[in-house]
Amino acid sequence: MRRRKQAVLILALLVGFVFQGFGQSGTQYATFQSMFIYNFTKYINWSSTNSPSAFRIGVLGVSPLQTALEEMARTKTVGNKPIQVGRVNNPQDALNFDLVFVTEAKLREMPAVASAVGSRSILLVAEGKGHAGQGGGADISLYLDNGKMAFEICNTCVIAKGLQVQNSLLALGSVVTR
Repeated sequence: MRRRKQAVLILALLVGFVFQGFGQSGTQYATFQSMFIYNFTKYINWSSTNSPSAFRIGVLGVSPLQTALEEMARTKTVGNKPIQVGRVNNPQDALNFDLVFVTEAKLREMPAVASAVGSRSILLVAEGKGHAGQGGGADISLYLDNGKMAFEICNTCVIAKGLQVQNSLLALGSVVTR
């Protein structure tokens, strides 16, 4: 367990150092976002998923992140399930996924997505700071902070969905309240 925490911390530090100096545009940013999203799946436990045969990640909005996630999905799994990546076209589509990423351009739709998802075991990740917890509707906000990837996580929001967050993930992000 201690090695796992050290590995996560080292990865986070390396990503921060490597990412310094890159802007928020382009495929490099999307690749780093996909790495973080994949690591969220490793440190959050789903008691059940929407698909018994695959772990489904949806993207609401047009973003190079979808391509980066599709590339990552070719070689990674969540538990023993392959990863499938798809587009979320409207709030009701979110119900077909286990994790939904809402791009910055589509944040105005976050309240409708959160309402559609309700207390189902679907993790909502928003692009940009300040969207997790209080009024934001997301469970996690993923953003760039002084050239480094960072995230806010609402642990009580995640728990309310029947998901469990490992303490090592909570230690790396900023925990916000509901």
